[in-house]
Amino acid sequence: MEIKSGKKTSELYVSIISIIILLVPALTGMISADTKAIVIGIIACAYVIGRVIVKKTATKNDDKIVDALGLLVDKLESKKN
Repeated sequence: MEIKSGKKTSELYVSIISIIILLVPALTGMISADTKAIVIGIIACAYVIGRVIVKKTATKNDDKIVDALGLLVDKLESKKN
């Protein structure tokens, strides 16, 4: 299984979007700077943990499993028709 670089991952984009969404209430004073810092820290930690899990659990068998699941789905869909 190919491990994507950080800039090609959904984890990165979810983190960026979350931080941008958080900036609006932070800039308008709806939340405190302390709260903003805590939430951004949590988002950053979640991103790092997600990347570590992806990298540590990737195996060469992942592609075989995905291919086998694809074949199974194709067979099930063909039986429906």
